Amino acid sequence: TNFLLDYHQSDEIDEETTKEEVNHFRDEEDDENEESEEEPKTLRDERIVIKADSMETYDFTLSSGDTLIVDIESNEAITIAVIDTDDLEDWANHEEVETYDCYENRKRVLFNFEPEEDGEYSVVISNNAFLAEAEVDVEINYLG
Repeated sequence: TNFLLDYHQSDEIDEETTKEEVNHFRDEEDDENEESEEEPKTLRDERIVIKADSMETYDFTLSSGDTLIVDIESNEAITIAVIDTDDLEDWANHEEVETYDCYENRKRVLFNFEPEEDGEYSVVISNNAFLAEAEVDVEINYLG
């Protein structure tokens, strides 16, 4: 923890008082950090294989203020998107749907998704290749 104590120049500094002030400041800062630092909960942590021209979905019920931390890595270029769960069929049929986050032709993505309203959301991983299977490491964590 970095912090700066600013003292006015003085011929005499009371070292005990200074130590007490520093310790009090550190205690207050530690209390604030403990309250604000919530550990993410792991929802998914797995390696999957997605066949060519296929997709994998992860569905979540989220509230405004929740956060999904999505970390995905693949050996092939894939598309990762967050959409409304109601739009999954349209996405599977290659129809245009509204996306909240969309990363096309990527081998690695790391992003946070924070919905503006309560709802059903899906993280979709699409392998649009015609021949190649994709080995994909999926890690999705939750803060709420």
